[in-house]
Amino acid sequence: MGTPGEIEVKQLGRAVHVRIATGANDGLLIGRKGETLEALQHVILRMAGKRLGDRIGSVRVDVSGYR
Repeated sequence: MGTPGEIEVKQLGRAVHVRIATGANDGLLIGRKGETLEALQHVILRMAGKRLGDRIGSVRVDVSGYR
């Protein structure tokens, strides 16, 4: 996206928590009623599932405390 930001990823067992902070552009990642954030979370889960297989159970994405 060409937007500077910070990403923090933590794995707790089979769950992966991703925290994203971009400052003024957080709304772009959250979207209307969180729809973009939900889609981003789904894409990250699918990508992680391909790479990690059954070692991953869930992915939770948070943008600047929205979730």
